[in-house]
Amino acid sequence: MCGFWGIRTWEKYYDKRSEGRGYATECLNHARRITVENNCYKMMLLTGSKKQSTLDFYTKAGYNCTDKTAFVQWL
Repeated sequence: MCGFWGIRTWEKYYDKRSEGRGYATECLNHARRITVENNCYKMMLLTGSKKQSTLDFYTKAGYNCTDKTAFVQWL
């Protein structure tokens, strides 16, 4: 069984010129391959974005926002 690992979001490094080229999709696909190869049973993705286009992208990539609830406490 796989333990926890994470990828730091690339949203803060977003460059509009790269939009539509499939870079973000390939990053998610690569993370999925690594996850499956290590016998992990799920991937979780957190975003601070409220932009509908960002949320739609993650939904299209196979993620949902109904299975889990995340809470953050800033200190």
